Amino acid sequence: MNAVFPTLVPDHRCGFWTDGADELETALRRRADVLREAAGEGTRLLDLAALPDGDGAFDAVIGDQCLEHAVTPEQRLRGQHLGVLSRIFARAHALTVPGTRMALTTLTAGRLPRSAATNRALVDVVREIPLWRRCLRPEDVAKACGRWWEVREVDTHQHDYARTALAWLGRLRDREAPLRAEFGDQCYAACLRAVQTFAGAIEDNQLSLVRLTLWRTDQ
Repeated sequence: MNAVFPTLVPDHRCGFWTDGADELETALRRRADVLREAAGEGTRLLDLAALPDGDGAFDAVIGDQCLEHAVTPEQRLRGQHLGVLSRIFARAHALTVPGTRMALTTLTAGRLPRSAATNRALVDVVREIPLWRRCLRPEDVAKACGRWWEVREVDTHQHDYARTALAWLGRLRDREAPLRAEFGDQCYAACLRAVQTFAGAIEDNQLSLVRLTLWRTDQ
């Protein structure tokens, strides 16, 4: 299921919804707009997921659900993730100019579920999508910023992510027949179960999405 999950759910990042009846694509585009605005009016944009070698003079930074990909599940379990994140923030500091702002989102882990059945469902999904084992906690990001970046704003998008997951769930169900024909019954069922579990975990505050705005520390 791992190999076809991105095909069935091509953009699993959180959409930012309004109170109106948005379409999923509109909500996904709004996420990019919100992050760009939070990063300020800089003209040279640095993507935190693709830090270049050498020097730089970037004046805005965006990291859109990329920190989870920088940390392996083993590093997370061993407590080595803070060192990995700190090196990323230090490198971003070295590539930017004074006054730079950073806007980032990251999938975060909340409370553990109390239900044994829910725990078993999450374990099954994590086997299929190992990324979820890398989920950070908001305080991890704050600690890793160190002396390079100061956290100025923190916002949760738990409701937005739950709505995004439900939107993908609806699309999977609407296209059940062609998807089963193309990918097979087992693959379709596994993907549907994964998205259902993901949506439930977000609604129950086991997973969430946090958006942070950070300012470069200039000493």
